[in-house]
Amino acid sequence: MIHSIGDGILITHSNSGQYGWEIAMASDKVKAVIAFEPGACAFPESEKPQDFEIGIDLVKERLEPRLVSDEDFEKLTQIPILIIFGDNIADTVQRQRFNAEVWRVALKRAYQFAALINAHGGDAQVIELPNLGLKGNTHAAFADTNNQEVLKVVEDFLAYKNLDGYSNPHLGPVLPKVKDYTIPLSEQKAISWD
Repeated sequence: MIHSIGDGILITHSNSGQYGWEIAMASDKVKAVIAFEPGACAFPESEKPQDFEIGIDLVKERLEPRLVSDEDFEKLTQIPILIIFGDNIADTVQRQRFNAEVWRVALKRAYQFAALINAHGGDAQVIELPNLGLKGNTHAAFADTNNQEVLKVVEDFLAYKNLDGYSNPHLGPVLPKVKDYTIPLSEQKAISWD
């Protein structure tokens, strides 16, 4: 799909974050990734991230680091990456609250991922919105009542990276001309909704 659209910025959310890394590694059309609270990050096989205490076994199992080839990981170091987390992320190990532990672990993994990208000469940043004075955001910060302020964070990032596109707006995909097909009225059948 991205090959028919052309160069673009990939925005992911939650569990789709894991697919975003895969797309960015597979296509040179992805010029940046903006990940809202990604549930997983990619790590090179040769540098598995350091383990830390996880209070719920199922969270540990589900958020096991996603390992990719070193060569694929290096592709992520070639594009700017912005990872955004909202509010109310637990800062202590959670043993009873599954979702609280999921997002605590996801945030720690995101910091590990960004540090490794940067150690490989890349450009990754993790932003916690409360640290910018944006408080009260849920897991879907782009849909919260302060979404215009969240959008400004994204726009500023893209402008700083010269990827905002205002000087060269995307005009949509160039699709091949297809033959016009119509169904003659004589061949249409009435539809009964009874």
